[in-house]
Amino acid sequence: MSKSKLTILLGILAAALIGPYLAGLWLAGPDHVFGGFLFNPLDGNSYLAKMHLGWQGEWRFQLSYSLEQGRGAYLFLFYIFLGHLARICGLSLPLMFHLARLLSSAFLVYSILRLYRRWSTDFSPWGFYLLIALTIFGSGLGWIAALFGGFTSDLWVSEAFPFLSMYANPHFPLGLGLLYLHFDLLVSDSRWQQTPFFILLGLMIAIIQPFAVAAGMVISAGFTFWEWIETRQWRGLPAAVGFAIGGGAFLVYQFAAIQRDPILALWNEQNITATPPVWDVLVAFSPSLILSAVAIVNLMRAKQAGRYKLFVIMLISGFVLAYFPFSLQRRFLLGLFVPCAFLGVIAIIRLSGTKIRLRGVLAGAVMLLSIVSNLFILLGGIGAVPRHDPAIYFSRDEQQAFTWMEEHAGESGPILASEDSGMYIPAHTGWQVVYGHPFETVFAEQRKDEITAIFDGSMSATEIEMYLHRNRIHYIFWGPRERQNRPDNPFADYEIVYQNARVTIYDLE
Repeated sequence: MSKSKLTILLGILAAALIGPYLAGLWLAGPDHVFGGFLFNPLDGNSYLAKMHLGWQGEWRFQLSYSLEQGRGAYLFLFYIFLGHLARICGLSLPLMFHLARLLSSAFLVYSILRLYRRWSTDFSPWGFYLLIALTIFGSGLGWIAALFGGFTSDLWVSEAFPFLSMYANPHFPLGLGLLYLHFDLLVSDSRWQQTPFFILLGLMIAIIQPFAVAAGMVISAGFTFWEWIETRQWRGLPAAVGFAIGGGAFLVYQFAAIQRDPILALWNEQNITATPPVWDVLVAFSPSLILSAVAIVNLMRAKQAGRYKLFVIMLISGFVLAYFPFSLQRRFLLGLFVPCAFLGVIAIIRLSGTKIRLRGVLAGAVMLLSIVSNLFILLGGIGAVPRHDPAIYFSRDEQQAFTWMEEHAGESGPILASEDSGMYIPAHTGWQVVYGHPFETVFAEQRKDEITAIFDGSMSATEIEMYLHRNRIHYIFWGPRERQNRPDNPFADYEIVYQNARVTIYDLE
């Protein structure tokens, strides 16, 4: 593939990853502040909350979205490190987040190109160009389901698709990039003298993307065993063993640390991410998935599957792990579109043969069908900008209140706020809220019901007072989101510690 064509692809990718967020920032207007996220702002703000721990000088992870607090543990170190780095560099947390996202995206593209080049001679220039384009920009047929009211995995499971990973956050593309770097080393002539590097690589992946370790270990074991069957040599074994030692050691620590802390243990119990139904996944990864199945059958008949065994194992093990009975099974869809894209292009090459017209039709159809879901996501985010969607924007008055809270973070205790404000407060102030995230709030369903009852008027002023004292809540955030469903102010008698035109913060002590 020529450098000019690759430059065009990378330029389009950069515009897609940067442009919508710049639009969100520039079009905020005088009365609104862009929160920094166009895709999944709920999780995006939770990443900022973790970064805020580092900004405050901490290294242990604590649940900012929960009343309950334990001793904490050394988890989510990547985001906590970014918080430290932001403080040292004097950068805002959202800016550091997006700089890390873009650098991680560049590394993911590099790792994909580095891995693919080992098979570049199997593709003509047009075939390799299609492979890169499909891998970077491709997705599934969820856009068709969306036209009929459906919402399939390719529209929200960002870890499964390279483009969506790069659009969503920094840890998905960085974790994937490191995993593909491991695979590149796995298929090379790795040596036992390199074991310390393999251990370090496994440790880094475990810190950044723990679920990639389990997937990587299964794929590495499958590759080395298949290689031994074919050649009676353990090619890749040093890389596989080192990766397992480094990554496995941190997974053991993570499991033990969570179990030792009763609050983190409760948090972990409710952190359930089930894989969507099989039909959903089939839609979300097709047409590339269908073509991958065709390629595997064709390669097995021709007794050539061994040449592409890494991608065959990646695809099969990905689906097996995704439906393994485990509470976080969906996480094993990590990067699954990559083997789908690779084997899908192999199928197009083999089906078209020397028929140039058929090749063009197949390639064009697959590419067109595979990019629409991502276009839907981009347009959905951009469409939310002009109307200043409250999920991605907050008011200037709220920002001023957040600034005051951040300046007084050392004096903070738990603060009562509505569900919507609770999403923002830990991310932009570092303060602890009663409820703000369905997975990172202990007893999340109960807390959500309590907060809803307080701010929709269902709970009386007397009941609210009892609730506040029972849960040792120190402050109350009363802003435009809190007033939305409760016009009366049940907190008017408490002491005011901060106030502007639309936000009042009360002190209960």
